[in-house]
Amino acid sequence: MKTNLLKVSFLLVFSVNIFAQIDTTSLSYYPLNDGDYWEFCEEIEDWIYPPSGSIAYYSHEVIRDTTFSIGKTYKIIKRTRLNATKFTSYLFERIDSTTCNVYRYDTSSNIEFLIDSLKSQPGDSCNANRSGYYGGYWGTICTNIITDTIFSQETNSKVFIEQNSLMPVEYKLSQGFGLTYLNFYFE
Repeated sequence: MKTNLLKVSFLLVFSVNIFAQIDTTSLSYYPLNDGDYWEFCEEIEDWIYPPSGSIAYYSHEVIRDTTFSIGKTYKIIKRTRLNATKFTSYLFERIDSTTCNVYRYDTSSNIEFLIDSLKSQPGDSCNANRSGYYGGYWGTICTNIITDTIFSQETNSKVFIEQNSLMPVEYKLSQGFGLTYLNFYFE
């Protein structure tokens, strides 16, 4: 009888330790829940002379889960261009709650790749590839954590620079909001 009681006590303590390891603060930098919805403006400035640019409006909506043949479940994110020339595409992303890494699944090449490491602190680097450009890729560095105001709400934002041979990409992940800024730097 004592042996059974000890086994139960051990299992209870072990399961409590598993839940204590989930880093909810880091996970809050990338909310990815069914029904989450964002609208944003994408402004592209050409570097051809004379300079011109274009502005497009997009929405992202997390619509549901899907499981691919690799056995992992992803959130389906419906990306819609809201301008006169409307079109829709889909992104497939998942968060590993134990490592706080965010992955995207590329259906054209059937691969999963890292797009963010939410535990990153200033000076940390990782092999994240948010932009999707694969050539000459050198990694992503968390450069700073700043206090930001988004929709009149004060929050923390992590600033990242993705280095690749085409152009550096700067972006921010804001606590409680996710991706709030993305800028491709053309030479």
